[in-house]
Amino acid sequence: MNIYEKINTIMSEVKSLQKDGKVAYGNTKYNYLSEAKTTEIFREKLIKHKLVLLPIKVTDEKDGQITKGHYIYRLINAEKPEEYIDLETTGQGHDSADKGSGKASSYAYKYLMWRTFAIPSNDDPDQVSSDEIKEQHELANKKIDSIKLKAIEQAIDAKKEKITADMICTHYKIKTLSNLNLEQWTDAMKRIEKVK
Repeated sequence: MNIYEKINTIMSEVKSLQKDGKVAYGNTKYNYLSEAKTTEIFREKLIKHKLVLLPIKVTDEKDGQITKGHYIYRLINAEKPEEYIDLETTGQGHDSADKGSGKASSYAYKYLMWRTFAIPSNDDPDQVSSDEIKEQHELANKKIDSIKLKAIEQAIDAKKEKITADMICTHYKIKTLSNLNLEQWTDAMKRIEKVK
């Protein structure tokens, strides 16, 4: 089979994917289809039909807490390696620490697979209102209050031999712990908790 026939065969085999994640925010509740589930299903199909998908170009840029990525993947017919298609995709990841690139590439990969194989996901980005996104962004960037400051100081103190306030400040590029925003505080508390 040529590469287009293989794509067509996968399209006929994967008619839709079941959503496996849930989001609840205020009055907004919806399910979504994860990158992990998407990868699991399509990995099996790519192996079965002897197709290989490789990243050949990755560029990303960080603008504050938003990472924007542009990716080119090459879909290769393993039975005829000279036969391939280059596929472009983009993605964005919002993260206060170092996970923005990973989030952007996961988002981009998921949509690349859905669009290449024409999979209906019903995972419409318009389901989340602009006002909700703005509210989440404002909340995430709000500075922590004295209660949260005390909580993180106590958490650091409990692990004082392995973590310090200076380490946290350096990681988030801030002068003092009181400069942490809510998103950074939440991330830092999770990281501190994992320290053994």
